[in-house]
Amino acid sequence: MCKHLLACTQEMTRTGAERSKCNGLLKKLTNWYFVAELAMIKDALRSLQELSLFLQRENASAVDAFFKVESVGKTLQALKEQAGKSVCSFLKQWEACQPFRGTALSKPTQQQLTDFQQLRKRFYQCLFDNLNSR
Repeated sequence: MCKHLLACTQEMTRTGAERSKCNGLLKKLTNWYFVAELAMIKDALRSLQELSLFLQRENASAVDAFFKVESVGKTLQALKEQAGKSVCSFLKQWEACQPFRGTALSKPTQQQLTDFQQLRKRFYQCLFDNLNSR
């Protein structure tokens, strides 16, 4: 998609507004912080999908559901402190100075790295609190 957007920014057959929109999308998709957020959300969705699929089973009892919700809650709490599968994969590729899935990303500032760690903790705490309030 990034290659397509880059090509669109250079096509003179497109209007200036279209080229500008493509350039804005390209900048967003190649922003380190944005991609890190997506990886974090993917990790959260993996746990929530597991819970959702469990609750949709015909043979899921209330007792089993209680323990499953508790288990997912513990997973969300753990993700606050330890990066999940997708975040780990993303960070390993980035730290090895490799393009992420073939796309070079902008280099994050130290502030962005710190902000991401804080965001991750708040995000998973909010999910945990929301899950427990139901």
